[in-house]
Amino acid sequence: MKIEYSSIDERCEVAISKDADWLLFDGIADAIISRFKGKLVERIDGLDERYWDIEIGRRIVTLHLQHYLGIILFSHDKEANDLIKEVGKYIEQN
Repeated sequence: MKIEYSSIDERCEVAISKDADWLLFDGIADAIISRFKGKLVERIDGLDERYWDIEIGRRIVTLHLQHYLGIILFSHDKEANDLIKEVGKYIEQN
């Protein structure tokens, strides 16, 4: 899977898919939780978007699905940039 990295306000984002694929989203969430020993701390599901906050260590990352944007992984904490990149690399390779 080819993903794209970008930076907004010194925070790293990973664009995982341009498609808003709910099954892919579930698979990615499961992979992140399993591989990084994450814990789902908040789950918001709407009609055409999802926000799932996953705690990895002491950092919170957000997996976001939106109908027009696809699937994106980010954190509000710029200290989590290395973690976002590590998770992105794992997703890209698997």
